[in-house]
Amino acid sequence: MDGWLYTMGAQDFAGGIVIHITSAVSGLVVCRALGPRRGFDPLGEAFPHSNLVLSAIGLGMLWVGWFGFNAGSSFAAGAQASEAIMNTHASACCSALAWLYMSQRNNERGNKPSFIAVMNGSIAGLAAITPAAGYVGIGSSMIIGVVGGLLSHWSCHVIRERLRIDDALEVSSVHGISSIVGTLSVGLFAYRGIKSGAGLTDGRGLFFGGGFELFFIQLMAILVSAAWSVGVTWIIIEGLQRAGLQLRPPEGHEEHGIDFVSHGESIRGYGAVEHEADF
Repeated sequence: MDGWLYTMGAQDFAGGIVIHITSAVSGLVVCRALGPRRGFDPLGEAFPHSNLVLSAIGLGMLWVGWFGFNAGSSFAAGAQASEAIMNTHASACCSALAWLYMSQRNNERGNKPSFIAVMNGSIAGLAAITPAAGYVGIGSSMIIGVVGGLLSHWSCHVIRERLRIDDALEVSSVHGISSIVGTLSVGLFAYRGIKSGAGLTDGRGLFFGGGFELFFIQLMAILVSAAWSVGVTWIIIEGLQRAGLQLRPPEGHEEHGIDFVSHGESIRGYGAVEHEADF
């Protein structure tokens, strides 16, 4: 590998930069281009979940799968893989608690403990630890989870209420902001030398005697990757629009549901049958 960021010494253990940050930034650009969904009210509650049970099942599958690619990124069944699993679990749990705390503090569910907050926080913690999973210790992973959870929760409100962007699954915050925290944390909490294209003699984070070098390299990687994602995504959107392709469904289709319009079936059951004659 001889990419520019790699030779500079940027570190991404399991894909925090190349997966979560890039997809979050691209998703934010697309959300901005599409505009909010019908009925979107940025000053009110977020859209309700369609099925809490399916969300919980999906989270369980995702969490177990996350162990696989975080630990698997060590490419060996050794100490680093085991540490990556523990770090992944600790970060997710701490982030879930942070989200739960913020949800109750902001009285989002009538001051009741929210399972939705726990699920979102868990995913935020999983995303936060991904770029650092094999480089930091268990204590650092807990800090990463808490900070990632708090900042991603705050970011959700900023994007929805202040920027008026309708990010349906809050990917820009839960995945993007959390992964930015984790990526920068490599430059702070990495406790052992890291092999890199730049041949760093130490590769340790700031708090473990490595200085600011790795931190600024990680920051550069974030900025470059985000700028690349914005540019490429914008080019794709412009290209599709100039080709005459409609990015957003017609208002009537959105009102009655794309599932029914496209397939004649509704995820909500029989409620959409009355609209059958319209399509």
